[in-house]
Amino acid sequence: MPTWPREASSRISSAAPPIPTSTDGSGAPAPSRRQAANTAAWAYFRRRLAAGTGEQPVTEQVGPGQPQLIVRIEPAQRIGAVARWVAPPSTKVENAPVLQVEPGSYVAYLPELAKGTRIRYWITVRNVEQTVVRIPEKSNDLITLKYKDAASTWVIVAHIAFMFGAFFFMILALLGSIRMLRGLEGKRSTVNAARWVLILCFIGTWPLGLALNYQTFGVLWQGFPFGSDVTDNKTQAMFLFWLVCLLLACQGR
Repeated sequence: MPTWPREASSRISSAAPPIPTSTDGSGAPAPSRRQAANTAAWAYFRRRLAAGTGEQPVTEQVGPGQPQLIVRIEPAQRIGAVARWVAPPSTKVENAPVLQVEPGSYVAYLPELAKGTRIRYWITVRNVEQTVVRIPEKSNDLITLKYKDAASTWVIVAHIAFMFGAFFFMILALLGSIRMLRGLEGKRSTVNAARWVLILCFIGTWPLGLALNYQTFGVLWQGFPFGSDVTDNKTQAMFLFWLVCLLLACQGR
C-alpha cells in the first residue's frame, strides 16, 4: 500500500507514465481490480489515521533541497506512477517521474523552490490491469507543501515567551473582571493586566513576529491587508480586541 515518510481543484494532466503490460516476473497473477481498490482505500484512510507513526504526507521543505516523496506498494508489483503539482495562483500542472528504487518502493523529487512558495500536489499510480489509484483520493483534496527556512532559535524563544506572557496576563484580566462583577475588587488591577497583554502581545506579534516570519518565509507580514494568513490575522484580531477592551475600561474610570 502507498505509505509516506515522516519528513517530508486542479485538472489532472492527460499525460501518463508508461504502463507495463505483464506481471512482476514472479509468475503470480496481478491483483484484481477489487484488491487494487481496497488497497487504495486503505492507503488513503491509513494516511489520515496514522498521525505520529511516520506515515504522513510531506507538507514542508525546510532549507534548500528537493522535497522527496516515497511511495510503497504492497504487495510489490510493477506499476506506472507520476507525481503532479500546481503552484497557485497558476493552474498549470507540472509532472515529476516516480522512479523505482527497489521492488515495491518508489521515489519522486519535487522541484527546489524559493522559501515562502506553496505548491499543491498529488500522486497517481496505475497497475498492469490499468487500475488507477490517486493519492489523495478526491480531486479537490490536494496536499499542500510549504517551502521555508529555519528561523533563529533566539527569535523563536523570544516570540514564544512574549506570547505566553500575554496569555498569562489575559487570564489575570479575565479573573479580575469576574471579581469586579462580583464586587470583590476595583478595576485597577484588571486594567493593569490588560495593559500588559497589549504590551507583550505587540512585542511578540510585530517586532518578533515579523522577524520570525521573514526568516521562515521571506516576507514580513502575510496577514490583512497584504495577505490572508490565518495565524497573522488571528494575532492581529486578538490585539485589536484587547485594545478596544482597554480603551473602554479606561473610559469608564
